[in-house]
Amino acid sequence: MLPIKKLYIDSRDRTADSVSESSFRVDLPQVIQMPANSVFFITDVCIPHVWTTIESGINDKLYLWVIDTTVPVVQANINAYYVITMTAGNYTAATLAQVLQTSLNNIVPDNSHNLFTCRNTSGANDLQIAINISNRSVVILSDNSLTTLYASQQLPWVNGTVDFSNLSSMNDIIKNYASVTAPHPLDTTHPYNIDFVNLQPVNNVYMTSPTLGSYDTLSTFSNNVIKKIPVTADYGYMIVDQFIAMNDFLDCSKQTFKTLEFHLRDGRGRVINLHGSHISFSIVFNKYSEDT
Repeated sequence: MLPIKKLYIDSRDRTADSVSESSFRVDLPQVIQMPANSVFFITDVCIPHVWTTIESGINDKLYLWVIDTTVPVVQANINAYYVITMTAGNYTAATLAQVLQTSLNNIVPDNSHNLFTCRNTSGANDLQIAINISNRSVVILSDNSLTTLYASQQLPWVNGTVDFSNLSSMNDIIKNYASVTAPHPLDTTHPYNIDFVNLQPVNNVYMTSPTLGSYDTLSTFSNNVIKKIPVTADYGYMIVDQFIAMNDFLDCSKQTFKTLEFHLRDGRGRVINLHGSHISFSIVFNKYSEDT
């Protein structure tokens, strides 16, 4: 017989030492000891969609390699790497183009020109980044390119340093995944075109639990994912997931619970910022028999 059938979890009930509403612990009123062949399901999930297109420390950085093509490349590499930090917030393709253009021109100055023009050309979700001067070549560095270049040389960043353990780049937004090992011109003749800007970088929310999970799931960032919740609601609305597939249970046989820990992560394993809002969900326990 099961000691309990259902647990109701709310991040408002988190312990004082919890990190946030999306990375928290809950102390149960009593110790729960599950018998053999026990399984559980996560259901009745309610998550407020309050994260924005650009989140500070998550995806607010753009990394540039700016080269003066009038001098040899080896000389031009000196003091030619820039970090652009975008303002956190929700964007359309048009407003993203405006803010990105201002940010680029403020950080990468030119004596007589605004070096960059960013525009939303069709009125849809496209974006174009162009250069207004012929003697400059610019590479927008992908995450992979940053790692590769850093392994081969110490990059001379003009404005600050780069945390290579947390790049927090916006490359997912502009879909910049190409590996670059040599200068690739980006100018008015060859602008950088994005056919569809990804303004919703979080497609699924992954709930992980090092205390409830039995390490029998696998993703690129965790082996204790206990629930994947599709983002089915727009910003400002509640994501509700009540779906249960009866063969999609997870094992919790012979586990003892008193404190449970949960984290909400995006597809890259980063904890999602809920900006002070709270989540709730239910944990349903059941007995599993191999004969059924």
